Amino acid sequence: MNKFAKVTVATMVAVGLGGVTFFTLGNDSEQAQATNKTHVSAQEGEEKQQSITEKFVVKKKEDDMLLAIPLGKSQNAPDGYLLDDKYKIGDIVEVTYWNDDIFKERKITGKELNSLQDKYGKKIKSIMKHN
Repeated sequence: MNKFAKVTVATMVAVGLGGVTFFTLGNDSEQAQATNKTHVSAQEGEEKQQSITEKFVVKKKEDDMLLAIPLGKSQNAPDGYLLDDKYKIGDIVEVTYWNDDIFKERKITGKELNSLQDKYGKKIKSIMKHN
């Protein structure tokens, strides 16, 4: 690499599907460092929003779905969320969604479950009591 390239800072931007990658070449480094930033794109006419991750407790079965109630305050699903019938009543499930489209969900287990039960024990009992 020539002396001029080492002194100046060169920045290249590569645009891919749903993300932008920035490459920066600095004064003391001959290797490019990459940072990947993913953006959620909105459809025409909608505001841009990011996905939301919340924890829900499975309360009851409704038809072939399960009604799960949020453990904390939820702006987008205050009355609960319907999940597929693959959990048990009382399970705590972490759901990542955007506009009612679930991207990821997982059952909470182990130490994380114990921590949530300690933190939300009264709320969980209250939710389960009102079937």
